Amino acid sequence: MPNYMRTIILFILLLSTTIIVGQKDSVPDKVCVKIAPLALLDIYSGMSPRIGVEYKLKDNYSLHNEIGTYIPNANGMTNNRGYLAKLEFKAYLNKQKYALGPYVSAELFYKHQSYGTYDSMSVSQIKYLKNYSVEKNVTCFTLKVGVLGQLDNGIIFEPFAGFGIRHRDIASTLTSDENNNIIQDGPNQTNIIKNKAGVFNVLNFDMGVKIGYRIK
Repeated sequence: MPNYMRTIILFILLLSTTIIVGQKDSVPDKVCVKIAPLALLDIYSGMSPRIGVEYKLKDNYSLHNEIGTYIPNANGMTNNRGYLAKLEFKAYLNKQKYALGPYVSAELFYKHQSYGTYDSMSVSQIKYLKNYSVEKNVTCFTLKVGVLGQLDNGIIFEPFAGFGIRHRDIASTLTSDENNNIIQDGPNQTNIIKNKAGVFNVLNFDMGVKIGYRIK
């Protein structure tokens, strides 16, 4: 992970801890802890356990921080490693100044990921299979809408969806000719999108659900 991203993530975590510890009132919508269960079923990037903390800033506004990693040797990737972090600013649409119910948000996402994989390719009319390594740095900015619901026992349920921009900086150990001639066939038809080296700016669509527990 680049040094500047480590610095940003460390600053966010320290700021979060300071705000949470400093909250002394008894309003019941201050802090909740969440997980993203669908990230464990991700067949594109690999299984990714994640945990997040949302804490109220003031009135209808809150901040959600999330960190995660990757499970090695899942979804056909070998030695799948990396880190990810999210920072999401949320504005709830209720008039009671609670961090509950419908909201709109702006999210900044960063991940660093490396893994081993294989693909078929055709270079100089010769087709062959090759194992190689991939390294990614991905940054996304996404505008989202969602609903945070809470049961009487403190359990929360949060579906969400949004659109944004994804910047992908991908490097691999393939040669330039190999990188430009990956064959899309069989179960590997998405690999040219997932593994091809280069710098790309694409539209980003994010949809999912988080579950968790209100602790304060």
